[in-house]
This record gives sequence, structure tokens and C-alpha cells, in this order.
Amino acid sequence: MRKSLVLLKNKQDILPLPRNQKVILTGSAADDLQKQSGGWNLTWQGDENCLDDFPGATTVKMALEAELGKDNVVYDPNLAQELKSGDIAVVVFGEDPYAEMMGDIKAWQTLEFASLKRSYKSDVDKVRKLHDVGVKVISIFFSGRPLYVNEEISKSDAFIAAFLPGSEGEGITDLIIADSNGNKRFDFEGRLSYSWPNKKRSATVNRIPEHIKNYVLPGHEQDPDGEHAPLFPYGYGLNYTSNKQCEDLDNLLLDVDDLTGKQAAAFATHMYGINATIGDYQLKVADSEHLMGVDVSRNNSLMIDTIETKPFNYQQQQDAVEISFNGEGVLYVQPSDGSVDDLSHYDNENGYIAFDANVSVQPSSPVFICLQRASEIRGMSELPKVDITSQLTTSDKGFITVKVPTSTLKEVGVDFRYLDTQFVLYTQGELKTVVANIRWDTD
Repeated sequence: MRKSLVLLKNKQDILPLPRNQKVILTGSAADDLQKQSGGWNLTWQGDENCLDDFPGATTVKMALEAELGKDNVVYDPNLAQELKSGDIAVVVFGEDPYAEMMGDIKAWQTLEFASLKRSYKSDVDKVRKLHDVGVKVISIFFSGRPLYVNEEISKSDAFIAAFLPGSEGEGITDLIIADSNGNKRFDFEGRLSYSWPNKKRSATVNRIPEHIKNYVLPGHEQDPDGEHAPLFPYGYGLNYTSNKQCEDLDNLLLDVDDLTGKQAAAFATHMYGINATIGDYQLKVADSEHLMGVDVSRNNSLMIDTIETKPFNYQQQQDAVEISFNGEGVLYVQPSDGSVDDLSHYDNENGYIAFDANVSVQPSSPVFICLQRASEIRGMSELPKVDITSQLTTSDKGFITVKVPTSTLKEVGVDFRYLDTQFVLYTQGELKTVVANIRWDTD
């Protein structure tokens, strides 16, 4: 595994670290084998697993503690401690696991890591915070593809593109921790098999093949010798001996996205379904015996007192859920990182909330769509809600789209600012339906 890691930056030969070095360890991937392994492991998308599912595996945290000793590894996932200039921090971060389809970068997104998912920003903020107080930053980046991380590279003293190294964290510490004499134990051998982007929208640039004379660049590829010239070309990779860093990587130009806030607001907010970004929102169910809610699985069936869910293939594999109500219960969506949304840009004559449904058992009681603000935690009976029963009872021809205009929601008292529960489907009776493509959008 260590042969696949690519060293992109090593300012002033900060790596390898001495064996007696005390480090701050942080980042969402520092003790997360799912991020370390990626998709296509024990589950299709590589999620809903835990460390115990991988006997004998080691995370970066476990590997560092084994090499440096637990006393020399200060694990601080939230950077709550006092930071001092000159400290050494290892930040392990990167993409959540994914496979095909659900891992695709959406048409309205760029290659910028920080903006691909709402949770990724917290890791970027950690790198920035450490750098700003003078801490020396060793960044270890897990990803299934090259991504735009110019700021993170600039603010790191060393940056390793680890891609998806798998279950053996010791392969990383073999490279970044020196022997007892301060010498390298192993050297970096990895080289980029695809060019590393210097711009957020350089999605189809790689290299000019040297073995093809008079090569004509296809129309769908970006010219690696033009405005999309990569930050690091195909085949790039530093090491400790023959190919050390010789260029300034502290002052990389940052690509300012030309997508305005107004234009971004015009895109739909997909919370669940084929167009949703997996991991931004979590689908949950709750009933009177499970008031705190239970995560709905894409891989497995789930049953609580009054609700049963099963994965359903609608427009692609595992993109929908079949839910059966047998009494009072709710199906709802919340941001995975616990944050809130301001959806007031949908508060206009064309805005609406919608989902696709395929009803197989007609509702025996009224069915409502509700919303909840973070500052107004109330019981279901007190929440502003809109009755959608009539839309569901007319469903006899397969999938339909259930739609509620934001103007209707506003009439019942919904304030679209600071929403922490952006979709609630509530009933007190029986109902069986497939639910897919939960979204906010405009006509």
C-alpha cells in the first residue's frame, strides 16, 4: 500500500517525522476506516460499516499511536485544545466512501473538495486554523480522484495524496515516521496516474501522450498546455532522495469560482434520491418509542414500532425507500452535520417542496408535510403542516410527484430560515409508499 501514496509537498523536508515527535492528530478521517477504504468494500458504497467489521485493520490513529506511543499522539478531532506556533499537527481528511452513481460529481458542482459536501468544510477549516496560528501541518488526503485543494496544499507543510489506501494504516506511518536514527525507513514511490487540477473546473484534463505523433486533443478534453494546465502533471511525485520539493507551494493561486450566489440558489436542493449528494442529509424515521429518530439504511431493512423501511431501486440502485406506516410516525430529513438551512430563496411564487411517491396501500388517516426550525422545537401537533392526503390517494398509476408550493407552506406559518428539519412526512394511520427524490426547487 505504501507504494501508492504520492507526496505532493514536503516543505523544508519536514517529513519524515522523528520517532519521539509529539503530534496533534485531527481530521474526520484520522480514525475512520470507511474513508480510508472507500467504496466497494463490505458494502457497495462503502458506508454503514464500523471498525469491527474489518478484523485486524488499523486506522491512521491506531498506526500513529503504535509508532509514536499514545502519549505522543494527542487526538483532538475538534481542535479544542490550545494551539501553539511550532506544534506539529497531522490532519487526515478526505472524501466519504462512494462507488459509481452515488459518488458522481453533480453537473452543478466543481472539483473543489471543500464544496462537494457540507461536512467537508470543517476539515478545510481545521487546516486553515492550524496554519493561521503557526502550527506545522502534515495533511493526509483520502480521495478516489484528484480534486481541487489549492488552499489546503498552500497551508500545509506536507501534503500526501493517499487516495484510498485501504485497511492498513501502518503503510502510511512506514513513510512518515523516521527510524531511531532519524532516517527514512521507506521512501515514497507513488506517482500521479492522472494530472492534479489547478482549477475547480478542470475536470477533463490529463496529458498529451508522448508516443502519439501529431496528437489531436479530442473536443471533450481540456488542453493541459492551456488555461487548464494542471497544478501537478501526470507522473508527478516527490520523495526523500532524488526528487525533493524545489518550488514554492505556499502561495498557490486560488481559483475564484464565477458561480454567483444568485445562480447557485437557482439549483434545486436535493435532500434524498438520485440527484442528492450522499452524506449531506440523513433520512430518518421516528415514532413514540423512538423519539430521537433512527437512520434509514440504504443497504438493509429497518423496523421500529409503527414503521418499516426497505431499500428500493427506482431510477438507480438504492436511490429510494419503501416505507410502511402502521400507526403514528414520521419520515424526515435533517442535515448530517447538525447544521441548519436557510431556504428562503425558495419563498417565491415558483418555489415548492416535492417528492416522488408510489403508493401501494392507501392512507387510512391524513398525511401531512411539515417543517421545523431549530429555534422552535415543538410536538407534531403544533408544527405548521400541509395536508397532502388527496395527492396520495389519487396515486394509482405508478410514481407520481407530490408537490407543495412554498406559498402554501407560508400560509400555515412556515418560516424558511434556519430550518433544521427540511422535510417531514407525518401520519397517524396506515400507509405504504415508495418515497424518492425529496427536494426543494422552483418551476
